[in-house]
Amino acid sequence: MVMKTSARLQLPILILALTLLYACRCPTVTKSTTLPESNPQTEGFSSEGMITFLDSLANSKHGFHSIIILRHGNVIAKGWVKKHG
Repeated sequence: MVMKTSARLQLPILILALTLLYACRCPTVTKSTTLPESNPQTEGFSSEGMITFLDSLANSKHGFHSIIILRHGNVIAKGWVKKHG
């Protein structure tokens, strides 16, 4: 009975060990991890269209609590519902 228990643990331990070894090989992020910000017009996006889209989300049946919109790698809109954040 003891042999079956330890044999059952060998695979998860092996998977954990391989995951840790792989994680150690990944380079550490040394530069800033914040996303650059811009405005919708600079990125070729209509502010009016953005407002219309966000209004439709707010009035939808879906429970959004936060949103971030990126265009060309730049944050052009972000926000969250006060009760969630």
